[in-house]
Amino acid sequence: MSQVATGNCQCTTVVYNPMIPLNPQTNEAVYSTMIFVQSQARKAGMCCATLTFDQPLYLKSYKIKQDNQPEFEKIFLCLGGFHQLMSFLGVGCKLMEDSRLEDLWATSYARKSLPKMMEGKEHQNIASLSIN
Repeated sequence: MSQVATGNCQCTTVVYNPMIPLNPQTNEAVYSTMIFVQSQARKAGMCCATLTFDQPLYLKSYKIKQDNQPEFEKIFLCLGGFHQLMSFLGVGCKLMEDSRLEDLWATSYARKSLPKMMEGKEHQNIASLSIN
């Protein structure tokens, strides 16, 4: 960001945006996501926005950006480190195995999803609360 931002930067917050109910394998879904992020950046008064995708979606988004160059010149695309993050989470959880981290997570997440979460692989159930 330091290469594209000028002036005084303010602290930002991380919020979860709504899910886009489209098939991620279509160009329409990636294009709609880029439009949505760009509009949210404008509303927030940001000069630009950064989108991080995994490899297949990154390739689609890069092609869309090239085909619509003036429209998306303020969107910067990053090839994501999702697999690296999952590996990092898996190692951290392995180190914390004996600390009863799994018991702590069981207060908020479904018990059946915990073994995969402890391996850093269960990203879909992170938002699903358990009914214990």
